[in-house]
Amino acid sequence: MLTTALDLAIGGIFLSSLYVLVAVGISLLYGVSQTINLAHGDFMIVGAYLAFMLITALGVVPTWTLIVVPILMGLLGLALYRAGGFSRILTRPISRGDREFTTMIMTFALAWVTSNLLAWIFTANVQAYPAPAGQLIIGDLVVPIRKLMTIVIAWPLIGVLGFMVKTTRIGLSIRCVFDDSEASKLMGIDVNRVHSIIFFLALLTAGLGGALFSMNFAFSPYLGTEFTILGIVVTIIGGIGSIKGALVGGLIVGLSESFVMFFISPLLKIAFIYTLFIAILLVRPVGLFRSM
Repeated sequence: MLTTALDLAIGGIFLSSLYVLVAVGISLLYGVSQTINLAHGDFMIVGAYLAFMLITALGVVPTWTLIVVPILMGLLGLALYRAGGFSRILTRPISRGDREFTTMIMTFALAWVTSNLLAWIFTANVQAYPAPAGQLIIGDLVVPIRKLMTIVIAWPLIGVLGFMVKTTRIGLSIRCVFDDSEASKLMGIDVNRVHSIIFFLALLTAGLGGALFSMNFAFSPYLGTEFTILGIVVTIIGGIGSIKGALVGGLIVGLSESFVMFFISPLLKIAFIYTLFIAILLVRPVGLFRSM
């Protein structure tokens, strides 16, 4: 029984690692840059396909994709902000509500463009590649190395991101813009630069999530919507804009999914997560944490 519980716990932490990598980007984009990104899960799948292409077409070692893919996706985030129209929307003197609505419509369209482009380039068939082999065996507990890699890489990265936001000058600028964008401009903060950094970090974490996901599961172009929705759930549970909240929300969702699938039914995992989501919002409408 102890081995089963440990196995389920590791499985839940593994799932939460993927969810947190998606949720932290959604949380930062909305909390700091007032951007509701309905294409974020699709960007994660873009990261999965980038890893697939680097490994199968160029012969890159799978572990190297965990460096290359996030950087490429971060640069894509910068390009989207600078040339994709987001910079004009975020610097335009309009209300927050109008800004959020405009970005939501833009990213909704972007999600469909991205998923259909992936299907056109790679076909809609499920893709996979040989992942790093090996297992960690402790008594009766057997954990695939690729799952451990996901946990060991994802959690420290989010920890470093949280440390950066809390302790560095860039982090101070991010927190100021999160609190009040207009006041930040009056205080001499380059808000445009802050938004660029947020878009870079958001797509970097999504790209890493996609590369790690592709090491553990087969994938197809239309999986992005599922991860966007789960990322939004994790974000709202933890509190919008809160990195700590994304971590806690990801743990809640990942562990719930793991234990419900085993003890109740795989068919009820989504129902349980959304029931838990509603229950938490009834008690804490703003999420578990209010600040970054």
